[in-house]
This record gives sequence, structure tokens and C-alpha cells, in this order.
Amino acid sequence: MAAQSSGTQKAASLGKFTVEPSDDGFRMRIETHAGEVMDVIATRDQVDVIADALDDLLAASEEDDEAAED
Repeated sequence: MAAQSSGTQKAASLGKFTVEPSDDGFRMRIETHAGEVMDVIATRDQVDVIADALDDLLAASEEDDEAAED
């Protein structure tokens, strides 16, 4: 899977995402609906940063949903 910039290229649609422990930290496999696969090894600190960023995005999205309901 080619790296994509935040420019004009359309991002691929996520098909499947898995994470499992490895000798080097964590092995993350990202698969698109088109079947392209990217395997990445990340340290515990890197996975922690990813988890924090996702938590922040989900919390903000939840707040937006609640505001829209009011």
C-alpha cells in the first residue's frame, strides 16, 4: 500500500485492522477494502500515542453528536 499524503489523493477505505504483540513491540496490519495490506511494527509508546489520538477524536465526535441532539 503506497503512502498517501494529505493532498488531493483519496484515502483508501479501511477493510480490516489488527494489532498483536511482537518481539519489537506491536505488529499492526492495515488492510483496505481493495485488499492492499500494510504491516507496521510500533513501540508501546507509539501505540499509546495512537490510542490517545483516537480517544480524543472519539470524545470530540461524541460531543458534536450530543450538541446536534440538543
